[in-house]
Amino acid sequence: MTTSADSTEDSDSAGYTLLISAFVALLALIACVQLWPLNDRLALIEEGGPFENLTIVGYAVCIFLMAKNWTWEKLRARWYFVALVLLFVARELDLDKSLFTIGLLKSRQYVGDMVSLPEKAVSLVIVAAVLYVLFSAFRSEMRNFVNGIVTLLPNKLAVLSAALLIVATKSMDGIERKLAPLGVDVSQGFHRFAQVFEEIGEFGIPVLIAVAILTSQDARSRS
Repeated sequence: MTTSADSTEDSDSAGYTLLISAFVALLALIACVQLWPLNDRLALIEEGGPFENLTIVGYAVCIFLMAKNWTWEKLRARWYFVALVLLFVARELDLDKSLFTIGLLKSRQYVGDMVSLPEKAVSLVIVAAVLYVLFSAFRSEMRNFVNGIVTLLPNKLAVLSAALLIVATKSMDGIERKLAPLGVDVSQGFHRFAQVFEEIGEFGIPVLIAVAILTSQDARSRS
């Protein structure tokens, strides 16, 4: 007779397998692309290229999985997750730069006279909305998130992995520019690796979010 504890243990085991498989696949993908001829590699990771498009598709899949695995009540209660995914899409499309004179996240957007007052006002409203989404997610989920990390729940580990990957890919973006003030010269080889890691790492973010959704309690209860 299968008990509830056995079922949970089996689900967690499957979740760990899925999470580890996602990591292995991403690492293998980085290694394979790194070994490709330079011109082919650059074509894969260029702005608007295959991996950027795959990343956007990945986020669309995440929204589909939320809609499929969560009840309408859960979606309403966790609206900030959908909002966060949409924000990631907007960031991937560089809408924070292309739709604004300087850039939504640039201080010069708000100081000086290069940006009109109405655009500054709109920018501030958008930034306030983004901060509200982040605050809502933090306030509602942080306790469960910490408890899930402590108990090694696969869906929480997937979310943590996605967050760490966001930090890592952001750190790799323009790494030579960031290290130059420290007197560190970045080799051409490392620069190319950083480009590959950044683009494939950004693709890995929706992959890990999808893993988190698929290994969540909601998905398991509806399977």
